Amino acid sequence: MTTYTTSVLPQTNIHTLGSIQKIPDECYKRVQITTRRGEGVSFKNINIHSPELVELYENADFISNISKSIGLDLLVCPESDNHRVAIYRYNRDGDHVNWHYDKSFYEGDRVTVLIMVNDCDAEND
Repeated sequence: MTTYTTSVLPQTNIHTLGSIQKIPDECYKRVQITTRRGEGVSFKNINIHSPELVELYENADFISNISKSIGLDLLVCPESDNHRVAIYRYNRDGDHVNWHYDKSFYEGDRVTVLIMVNDCDAEND
């Protein structure tokens, strides 16, 4: 596995990440499994409450930047995949994510792009 660290998010779309705040807390589902403990929001709820994030995921510049960074032509997942865009929140003591392989049912190579968003206001509380 190769890890790439680069800026692939188009500067004009950085503000889009702020739309995460529009997602109601009740959309976050708490999970505790071997590989992680935290909260997540499904594609369905993101699409309802923060469609800007889905638009970012489908943004041609965003996809192109990632493709260039890793040297692969990328496609987005179909809308029927409830994990095509997801938000995971790790904000309580003991929340974590461990090394694991994501299971998917697609043939060929798969790429997961993680964008870390840090709530700077929460650090000052």
